[in-house]
Amino acid sequence: MEKASYDNIAAFYDSFTKEFDYSDYLRKCLEKLSKKPNGKLALDCGCGTGNLLEILEENGFNCTGVDISEEMLQKASEKMTLKNTNFVCQNLSELDLYGAYDYVFCSLDTINHIVNKRELRSFFKRISNFIEPGGVFIFDIKTPEYIKSGAKTELFEEEDKTLIWEGIFQKPYIFYRLIFFSPKEGKENECFRKFETIIEERCYSREEIRSLMKKLSPLKYEKSFLYKKERTVFIYRKK
Repeated sequence: MEKASYDNIAAFYDSFTKEFDYSDYLRKCLEKLSKKPNGKLALDCGCGTGNLLEILEENGFNCTGVDISEEMLQKASEKMTLKNTNFVCQNLSELDLYGAYDYVFCSLDTINHIVNKRELRSFFKRISNFIEPGGVFIFDIKTPEYIKSGAKTELFEEEDKTLIWEGIFQKPYIFYRLIFFSPKEGKENECFRKFETIIEERCYSREEIRSLMKKLSPLKYEKSFLYKKERTVFIYRKK
């Protein structure tokens, strides 16, 4: 997905993703670990507006969030719960950090948003450089069935905001046309702001991801599991 697309949805992102239970997601991921790393330094790749980072902070992690969108990071940095979190604006395919982490997350469709395979390969090649020995890389992809189920039109309403979501599946991609309506500031019952953007995701199979990681990364596969029949979560560990 282009950087501009991320920036365009930043103002609306939290309103229409709040139903996802980040606490449950994190709990399930940590329960699946064969052994917890020694430290609690956490990196969230593709952190968006910081929803997972908030839960990590609540659980005593020292966090860094990386995202390609300056607007998303701005929204995250404005949250009082993330005042101690560090933020870095980078493309994941060019990830270049100064330290290493005990836990690295890349969740909630971030991998699917990397539609260019060269960029995904670059990310998988780089990520081990930023993981401590004994640390883990936890990431997910949408299942192919869940991706295909998005090829429909839906209407979401949140207080005074409305989102029309249109999905079109063209293997191996799905394109989402998002149309937002929200009141213009300073106007009451008169004018609404409308804007549209296109988001693209790529469908990856479990086998495809396993193959890429085996070829590109020294990280060792630990396990994978299905989360709510929607996402396959992978756990890799650095020896």
